[in-house]
Amino acid sequence: MNAHACARMALGGGHWEVLSFLEEGGANARRIRDDFELRLFKAASSGHQERVAQYLEKLPDLHLSKEFCSKVLREDQLELFKVLLKGGQFGRVLRPGLSVPGPSQLEGYQQLASVFVKAFDDKGQRFPIDFDEAHVWLQYGRKDSALRTLKAHFTENTDYTFVDGSSAYSPPSVEVPRKGPAPDKYYLTTDAFENFAMEARTEAGDRVRAFFRAIRDAYVELTTTPPSQQLSREKALELLFEGQGCLYLACIHETSKLYKYGCSTNLPKRNLAHRNHFKPPYSYRLEMAWKADRPRDAEDTFKGDPLIKEIHQEVEIGGTVHREIIRLPDHVDKGIVLAIAERAAHKTQNTIQHLYVGGSSNDEKSKEVLLAKEKTRQADIQAKVRLAELDHELKMEELRLKCAPKQTGRRTRLVTATEAGDAQMTEGLQIVTQYGESLLDASEHSATEDFVPEVTEPLIAPDVEEPVDEEASETHELHGAQELAQVPHVDTIPELQEVTPEIQEDGEGTVTEGAQTTIAAYAEGLISRFIEEHCILEKSKYVTSKDFRDRLLAITNESEDVLSMRRVGVFMHKQFRAKEFIRNSKRCRGYVGLSLKEFSG
Repeated sequence: MNAHACARMALGGGHWEVLSFLEEGGANARRIRDDFELRLFKAASSGHQERVAQYLEKLPDLHLSKEFCSKVLREDQLELFKVLLKGGQFGRVLRPGLSVPGPSQLEGYQQLASVFVKAFDDKGQRFPIDFDEAHVWLQYGRKDSALRTLKAHFTENTDYTFVDGSSAYSPPSVEVPRKGPAPDKYYLTTDAFENFAMEARTEAGDRVRAFFRAIRDAYVELTTTPPSQQLSREKALELLFEGQGCLYLACIHETSKLYKYGCSTNLPKRNLAHRNHFKPPYSYRLEMAWKADRPRDAEDTFKGDPLIKEIHQEVEIGGTVHREIIRLPDHVDKGIVLAIAERAAHKTQNTIQHLYVGGSSNDEKSKEVLLAKEKTRQADIQAKVRLAELDHELKMEELRLKCAPKQTGRRTRLVTATEAGDAQMTEGLQIVTQYGESLLDASEHSATEDFVPEVTEPLIAPDVEEPVDEEASETHELHGAQELAQVPHVDTIPELQEVTPEIQEDGEGTVTEGAQTTIAAYAEGLISRFIEEHCILEKSKYVTSKDFRDRLLAITNESEDVLSMRRVGVFMHKQFRAKEFIRNSKRCRGYVGLSLKEFSG
């Protein structure tokens, strides 16, 4: 059962089968879980929350991923969030000790989770909570009463901000279509909103405050907890740049794509200070650091880049205004910022810069490091090439072993793989090479294009066989039967016993039909193996005869005599339909029903 079938079974009623697959793990377990969670989320987003709830009730032991629960929070899926809380699936992804609200706390608050999640994921805003909405959630009877409480217990510009209706200012996330004068607005910090709920002294305030804390813990746990692998990577960077000047870049808010940059001569100490300073919903995760001989110059160079100037921001966090902050827009990839930082750091290191542009350098140690890396890379490439060559030689020996004849005077006799051995196989290969140049007939020598009959759609090429002299064939069969009667019985595996066609030397530079048949069989084996391993069989595909033969020669590394145009054309017309088509304004001939795989050689 594959992942998609298992996920469909989950939404169709096969709940326990899905659960058993997820518990067993294995190669498909992650794919099954991802596909199941994707379908689950789509169903909840499409208004089928009740159906989703029924499925999850039948899977009480299902362990959902943190990524799924985080997505539920980020995309404001309140109904699905309720279902997860009720079924207990949400609580299992959090670390022990975190408080999780019960379903009863959510009754009557259809927008509560949505608003809170937006408050935590505030895109770097200092005052994300709209007071007009807050006093309604807390069930204040009158707005003026709630406003008096706010002004009596909180400080303007610290806990809340006032926006005059006539002012042009409005928070970036607020879009208020209105007619006439705009009303005065108040906006709170997340901490102020929690304390404001406590000052409300209402049942709703107590419930909102408890829910606020639970959601905050869950959101921070799901979205900002760095994995242990990240911690070990940060530790490695600290050890690498300990006591050295460097330029660094760190992520402080994942969903908002906020990054802090700076320079330091003591990276471990600087990281420790930042981790203690950036509290939830912010965090501090070191992305990368670069050695800089003059750290301050490297930071100024980075800050002066046109792109960095465009995305640069000043953000107040924890009472401190941070000026070394950038916010990545959706159209800017993080890799571009890393490249700019690396370039800024390298400009302060003449050694590295010279090495990059091919100049000279006095720092032999750095040069040796780069040369060692390049040698390692080249050695790896050579090893892969040698493995490919050995694999190719093995396949060729297997094919040649099957058709390599053993000569006894002017005729061949029955041989087995054991009797042939290395000497006989080499002797057979010499025969193929010796007579290879004489295999082209007059039509082959005169051909300048691929041997493909001129046909048009929908002509189907008839079966084409090489001409056979019936009289010679009968004589060959008679001699073969007589020889078989004289050869003693050999106990061996049946499939290894072959009667090879006789080869008669009629003079220098000529070869009889028996030898041609042997080499033709060998060539057909090569072509069949090539089609199986390097082609895609599909009715809608096609390939030109020239491209096919060129790739065949390149892969098999055989001579053009063995894989002649005529021999390849005859074999392909037996297997595939011929077609004439236009490519690059040129008329081409080829075969329908297959195409070449991407060439990686």
